[in-house]
Amino acid sequence: MNEDINMLIERFFLSRNYQPSPGDRLRLGENLILLFKGKGERVIVSIASEKDLAERNSLLRAVVKAVSLKGRADKVYIALPRLYASILDSKIIRDEALGLLIYDERGVEEAVPAVNVSSKNADIAEWIEEIKRLRREMLRLERKIESLSSEIQRLKSIKPTIREVEVKVEETIQEVPSFLKDNPWINILSQRGKEIE
Repeated sequence: MNEDINMLIERFFLSRNYQPSPGDRLRLGENLILLFKGKGERVIVSIASEKDLAERNSLLRAVVKAVSLKGRADKVYIALPRLYASILDSKIIRDEALGLLIYDERGVEEAVPAVNVSSKNADIAEWIEEIKRLRREMLRLERKIESLSSEIQRLKSIKPTIREVEVKVEETIQEVPSFLKDNPWINILSQRGKEIE
């Protein structure tokens, strides 16, 4: 039956324009690994047969082995017999960016499409670059805020003295029209600022 499964999976990928890769059959423990190339990507399929899944926790082991293959190809599938695939929660498969192929004697079906791990890594790299850019911008803004804060503190510490104000008032009075010169009200109004201080 294992050769039949291999042929079914091979036909499945051939129909999607993938070709078996050189050295296309490997063994990882009990699991058979098939390699395919096509559409500018490499695909690995980890096949678990009913015999491989006879032991307790063997289904979990098969998933863990498939996850361990993610760095070796763009897409990784785990192929399970239809009966065992119904036991496995497909959310786990999706969360791990794996694909799930289910098979029986009638054929192979893609239950969960695999995620192209290399494009996902490219997205992550873009996000990291954006985070770095935002961090640089944030640091620049923090420096600008600190600079403005120190400038405000400096300006607060510079209070014009009363004498400076009197000189400026006298200079202004000399430039005003004649009807304001020697006006007693100007003197009274100038004293109001001193009363407030």
